[in-house]
Amino acid sequence: MDLAERLKTLRRHFKISQSDIGDILSVRQQAVSHYEKSGNIDAAKLEVLADHFGLDIKFFYEKAPLEYYLNSNRQTVHLLSSDSGGCVPVGWEPLLERICGLRHTHIKNIEKILTPLVEIFEGSKE
Repeated sequence: MDLAERLKTLRRHFKISQSDIGDILSVRQQAVSHYEKSGNIDAAKLEVLADHFGLDIKFFYEKAPLEYYLNSNRQTVHLLSSDSGGCVPVGWEPLLERICGLRHTHIKNIEKILTPLVEIFEGSKE
């Protein structure tokens, strides 16, 4: 799989549009389309994408499947859904499945909203 295909694979995996990628890279959708057709993209932009999606930069240069390069944040989702001792409150599975089906940008927005709330409740454990 060449770099152009890797870019498409990344975008499709996270269910986001070329415009969404453009927003992340501060370029227009047309530029993203060009990257996906030609594979001609600056290494600095690849680094931005890798950081944004919690992805090892090697994904863009090596041949293994995308899942191999996802960082521990992604693996945590899998751990929580297994019987390995992860903490998922009873009844949350349907909600988590719905969240996993959302676009990556929406998931990031949910994270921004929930993080301060969790911190508030952690502080009130006393």
